[in-house]
Amino acid sequence: MKRLLWFLSIPVIILLLVLVYKPPFDLQKAVDRLGPEGGVVTIPEGIHVIKKPVIINKDNVVIRGASPVSTVLTNDVPDDQLFIVSGSSTFTTQVVSDILPGGGLTNMNPQVEVENAGQLVEGDVILIENNNAVPKKLEFNKIKEMNGNILTLEDKVLESYTAAQSSTITKVSLVKNVTIKNVTIRSSQPDRENFGILAKYTSFLTVRNIIFENIAKNALLIQYSQSPRVQNSIFRDNGRKDKGDFGIGIQESVSAMVSKNQMFSSGAIYLRNNIHSVVSSNYSDGTLPTNGDGISAVGGIGNRYENNTILRANCYGIWIHSGAERNVIVNNTFQAGVTSGIYVTDAYNNEIINNTLTNNSSNGILLDLMAENNHIEGNRLTGNDARGVTANKQINIIGSNISINNKYPDYLYNTADAEK
Repeated sequence: MKRLLWFLSIPVIILLLVLVYKPPFDLQKAVDRLGPEGGVVTIPEGIHVIKKPVIINKDNVVIRGASPVSTVLTNDVPDDQLFIVSGSSTFTTQVVSDILPGGGLTNMNPQVEVENAGQLVEGDVILIENNNAVPKKLEFNKIKEMNGNILTLEDKVLESYTAAQSSTITKVSLVKNVTIKNVTIRSSQPDRENFGILAKYTSFLTVRNIIFENIAKNALLIQYSQSPRVQNSIFRDNGRKDKGDFGIGIQESVSAMVSKNQMFSSGAIYLRNNIHSVVSSNYSDGTLPTNGDGISAVGGIGNRYENNTILRANCYGIWIHSGAERNVIVNNTFQAGVTSGIYVTDAYNNEIINNTLTNNSSNGILLDLMAENNHIEGNRLTGNDARGVTANKQINIIGSNISINNKYPDYLYNTADAEK
């Protein structure tokens, strides 16, 4: 009888196991199940180990956890990203005419001649790049009409493009309206060369309320994107020593917004060749060796860096270089950096106004010999271990600044110095 009862209880045990067992949440399958119109994927609470990159290549997708505290994604993918959000580029042709910024009623829809219209059709989204210009210029537009190799663009261009400088037009497909929020992203092994999020060819990507921590390489990298948003996130202990990794990277993008993030020992906020973007109200305390700048502005046109607090940068508080022009650096605090608070080199026509620079180990503001026509005014520079302002070229505009209790008096280039 006992044997019979034991035998009969086996199906009951199996049934109970089936009812109790929950298979691991498969994030990629949940994304793939969304229809072409997109939708919402809610990640349950718990620690989820991701062993393959989660690829998002459709529009209108929201990935959300319960909160960064309760929903944790652990990257167990060696040498790769946890998330890849990516559109595509398919066809590139050379521009053979200048493109001038639209203005007034006569040039609202600029025309451009290309070498070979090839695979282009009316309605295509295109990426315009002026690859040899310094700084590099790029933006997105749309083909309104075509007449052979002559394209009429839907929107006026933001900048002028010169055919002699190897401008190109590339047909692109942008992934639109993807949001990732309310999770923690971390690496399973901080010494492995994996990433957090890589996004390329996106439009209105939003990264919000995410904790990035212990990620071995770059925590977040966005490239060739239109209007990406990185907001209200925490970056903690990311990057590898002496490798040049960064916390937030935005490259070759237009109208980006990086705001209200907190950075702790995670490398720079790294901006390269962006146009008309804003970096605002971020807090950074300490950057890793050789990832050292609080903010690194490589090239770029018409960007705003405002209301940021950068403490203990392992190099410059902000480094503006590589042809950066017409940018505004206003109302920031750069304190206790290892070198200068603001360093400007081969950068032109930038406004550096009303910043606070205190207790940096070199200058408050340093303009080298390749910095021209930059406007420096209304800044407060105190307790820096070299000068408040050092301007090594005459054609910068140095207005009224408050410079007190620095180790040496300010140095402003003049013609007498050139004769020495």
